[in-house]
Amino acid sequence: MTSSGAVRRSPRRPRASRDVTQQSGSARTCAPLPALGPPGPWSLAMGRARRTGAHRARSLARQMKAKRRRPDLDEIHRELRPQVPARSRPDPASEPDPDLPGGGLHRCLACARYFIDSATLKTHFRSKDHKKRLKQLSVEPYSQEEAERAAGMGSYVTPQRLAVPTEVSTEVPEMVTTPCVT
Repeated sequence: MTSSGAVRRSPRRPRASRDVTQQSGSARTCAPLPALGPPGPWSLAMGRARRTGAHRARSLARQMKAKRRRPDLDEIHRELRPQVPARSRPDPASEPDPDLPGGGLHRCLACARYFIDSATLKTHFRSKDHKKRLKQLSVEPYSQEEAERAAGMGSYVTPQRLAVPTEVSTEVPEMVTTPCVT
């Protein structure tokens, strides 16, 4: 503050303008732009790219989608058929797979998911997601014959309802510990 009570302000700096026009008669000329540095990708003269890494975002999303992908219903139907084992059941004597949850020992076949222990697997059997998947699996899988009938090469036959067990898993039974009587 000054002695008169007014607030002292700093002197205003002149603004540098990029498009400084000078009028001389009827001809209009532009002053040259100030030097901003060597031309290149970091030069501000041509405009700056704000999203330089955005071209990879779509492929990354596709990778994550492929990673989270679950098997289709017809693949699960093939696994549930008793005559054709698509995936071998875990052997209790074999070594657990360290890359899978719970060592790959607790798996729901209907949902194609692995669980960390048998308690979590049993909780999953009561969940809404598991019941919804069982309902989807109760319909006969789409086949080439059904596609031909839908295209007009035969009469339509409603898909059959299949019996799917409610608790389908590859759970390895845990060891029973009973006291040894001698």
